[in-house]
Amino acid sequence: MTFDFEQAYEAEKARRIAAEKALDEKAREVESSMNMIRFQYLSLTSQKRGLELLLNIAQMGALRLQYEHALKIFIDAIGQLFEAEYGMVYLLTEEGGGEPARLLGSSICYLPRDQYPDAILELLSGQRSFDESSPVGQKVLEGTHVIEINRIRHRPDSDSSLPDWLVFFPVRKNGEIVAVAELGVKGWRDDNESYLTLSMAASSQIGVMLERAEAHQQLEQNYHALKDAHEQLKSTQSQLIHSEKMASIGQLAAGVAHEINNPVGFVLSNIDTLQDYMRVLLDVFTGYERLMTIADAASEQALSIRDEIDRYKRKNDFAFILDDFEQIIKDSTDGLVRVKDIVLSLKNFARADEGEVAENSVDEIIEESLKMIWNEVKYHVEVVRDFAAPVPIPCNRAQISQVVMNLVINAAQAIKERGEIRLLTRQDSVFTLIQVSDNGSGIPPAILSRIFDPFFTTKPVDVGTGLGLSISHGIVHKHGGRIEVESVLGNGTTFRIYLPMQRPAVEVIAVHS
Repeated sequence: MTFDFEQAYEAEKARRIAAEKALDEKAREVESSMNMIRFQYLSLTSQKRGLELLLNIAQMGALRLQYEHALKIFIDAIGQLFEAEYGMVYLLTEEGGGEPARLLGSSICYLPRDQYPDAILELLSGQRSFDESSPVGQKVLEGTHVIEINRIRHRPDSDSSLPDWLVFFPVRKNGEIVAVAELGVKGWRDDNESYLTLSMAASSQIGVMLERAEAHQQLEQNYHALKDAHEQLKSTQSQLIHSEKMASIGQLAAGVAHEINNPVGFVLSNIDTLQDYMRVLLDVFTGYERLMTIADAASEQALSIRDEIDRYKRKNDFAFILDDFEQIIKDSTDGLVRVKDIVLSLKNFARADEGEVAENSVDEIIEESLKMIWNEVKYHVEVVRDFAAPVPIPCNRAQISQVVMNLVINAAQAIKERGEIRLLTRQDSVFTLIQVSDNGSGIPPAILSRIFDPFFTTKPVDVGTGLGLSISHGIVHKHGGRIEVESVLGNGTTFRIYLPMQRPAVEVIAVHS
């Protein structure tokens, strides 16, 4: 069998052509894949640069950068994105003299001025401004961001350094344009469209950042204004408490004077009596001294002096003087102690305290308060005590005393003729209860909800200021407690004060007397 070289050659040729064809197809596939990878890389790079721009703007808002600093970062970032020939920022500027503000060219630019070619420097020379009423300004206001430069000025074809396009990004705050970024772009690339969208979003974000910065500044101003108002309110409240305390002292002055005058009066009377008794005692003592000088006690002279002493003792009721002497001393001591207690109570109430919270017995505070206002209630009111609060609680003694006096005086004034005021205290693990009840005229339901309002009163002008219950409510609240009231018209009123057993979290108002 002979070998057919021609047939073998043709077969080998066909295989080589098929292999070359397959290789060409693979090469085209690889080139297509490389182009796709290159496109995706450029696309991702473009997106990365755009996202970096938005991230920078977001970070500027978080860092609360200065306005012009933020615009400098913005113009640099978009200048790099568009590979701009130049970039500058117009700022809204007050010109003075009553002229309206204008958008004037600023020193904020992309790349230093010394890096621009002469043609660009000439283009940027002079006092440039962005006129919103110009054709360019109108287009920007309508939303056109990219404008061909030949449409707004003549560009010599021979000068290749000048840009072909002007790109504008207005920055708005509260709807008003406050800045405009202008870029000069030489050629328009395909990825500029995506950069345009991202840059528009970034300029809008700067406007939002400015609005937030302004809102934050306004919020800080409002905060400081509210803080100042709160301090003023605290000062005014302290002054009101002080004024009400002074008014209470003025109201109590006559009663306290009467309460002091009574014991002082009978102490003075007792002193006069004691002077008389002392005169009798001295006379008797003198007689006995004369008697002791006589040697013979049975002599006529001694008997005469003894008779004289006996007559003098009977005449002045010497036995009664001896019995009464001790009682007078005891009564005088009790009267002076009573005066001392009243003065001490009044001093504790009116002293210049600093609003300090200390451990105090509520029962003792109530007793101390009653001593100061006793003249207000003793003639027509029976005070019934039911005290069971032995554990001291953290409170301001003077302020709680003021609350108790306000409630007891109000209760006494609600009783027209004869009546009863019941004072009750109780304690548990959480609160100490102070209850003040009367069987007076009661409070009409229509005004019950208003009794704690400042300056609200049903009393005559010369009787009440309308601050007592309001200030009492404030004092109890500042102690971390609460005050409740129940009243039945014609049957009386009950006030309940709940004070915490533990130190309150809020600060007790300082009273500067």
